[in-house]
Amino acid sequence: MSFAQTKKVLLEDFSGAHCSQCPMGAYYTDSMLAKYPDLIAVSLHSYTSYDSMHFAQIDTIYNAYSMGAPMGAVDRINSGTVSSDVAKYITQWDPAIQTQLAVTPEVSLTISPTWNSSTRNISALINIDILSNLSNGDYRLSMYVVEDSVTGTGSGYDQQNIYNSTPGNPYFGMGDPIVGFIHRHVARAILPSSWGLAGLIPSTPAAGQNFSYTFNYTLPANIDETQVKLIAFVSKNSSNHASDEILNAEETELITGTFVEENFTT
Repeated sequence: MSFAQTKKVLLEDFSGAHCSQCPMGAYYTDSMLAKYPDLIAVSLHSYTSYDSMHFAQIDTIYNAYSMGAPMGAVDRINSGTVSSDVAKYITQWDPAIQTQLAVTPEVSLTISPTWNSSTRNISALINIDILSNLSNGDYRLSMYVVEDSVTGTGSGYDQQNIYNSTPGNPYFGMGDPIVGFIHRHVARAILPSSWGLAGLIPSTPAAGQNFSYTFNYTLPANIDETQVKLIAFVSKNSSNHASDEILNAEETELITGTFVEENFTT
């Protein structure tokens, strides 16, 4: 069981193997994770040209929040006026993350996963504690199924790299495309749908209330269960997605003790 007793921030990194600037999105994501222990990251492979890690539900999120890649949503906070202003360029992530880490948490989450190796079923019990009275809104519960260190062969996995001929860049001389690129924090599913579960949390949650829900998901055979993490989060959903916000998030390994992080520079 994993506990979110403090404010944790979710970075949704929009990326793609066919995006030539996206290696630096991966680099910045892991740099921010190394700097901020309470940061959680997921990479959404939604881009103009789809790769082998793309799935349709994340297009809904990408189309609402981002004008391109590599860009990232930090707790889905909007610094502009329309929903496409939610995603920020990589150099803007650090101050946005700092701002959100300083926010007093209004909800707390726990994740209790169960893994059935025979059926490959994931059963994840999410508990939500409301820590303070919340304003009226449409509150949703969501869960990402994330696979780390994804590699493969062919154009769907080879990472295009505009920095191959840029001295001093972390990806200088690594090829264009980078064959065998290690894709980190790859979203494999978002449950129950792109914008989360409605109706579980009331429109005016009060301090002391508790809610729970169990997500069930059959993990496809091509996904390495030892590299899977689950990310649960509570968000405030708005009709045009220009005023969305993630109140808190939590992550946990699917199978404790099996997760191994790869070096993000290779």
